[in-house]
Amino acid sequence: MKNNIGKKQGWRWNWGTGIFIVFSLFVVGILTMVTGAFRQNIELEATDYYARELKFQDQIDKLNRSKKLSNPLKVTIEKEQIVLYFPFETGINGQLELFRPSDARHDKLLPIKTDAQGKMIIPTVGYKAGAYRLKINWAHNDTTFYDEQVLMIK
Repeated sequence: MKNNIGKKQGWRWNWGTGIFIVFSLFVVGILTMVTGAFRQNIELEATDYYARELKFQDQIDKLNRSKKLSNPLKVTIEKEQIVLYFPFETGINGQLELFRPSDARHDKLLPIKTDAQGKMIIPTVGYKAGAYRLKINWAHNDTTFYDEQVLMIK
């Protein structure tokens, strides 16, 4: 018979302890991922996505009309402004959307207001730098058009 008097009795490492530690780390990792997923901000491109999808053929027709213009819409970025040069000088109306894919809070919806030469200037002072998608729904007389371009605002 062995005498255990004077020997340290304490915690011992065995396979059961290892399994418990690995399982505990796994549970903590999963809970961290779930918490992070719930805190992630997920935005749709539009809240009325289904209604827009039903009208998509109209948008394709407008885009094709825009492409057939002999003098198409021209968009430039000059200094701290976006300049749109419309192919017609008068009779232009509609709206444009500056869509920021990464953050819907920075989206802008503006009416089209041109000067006598068919030019529209949009000041970009105060806009957050980054990529924007410029979506232009416009009409001349009774003919509708659509143009879309990606812009980098600095």
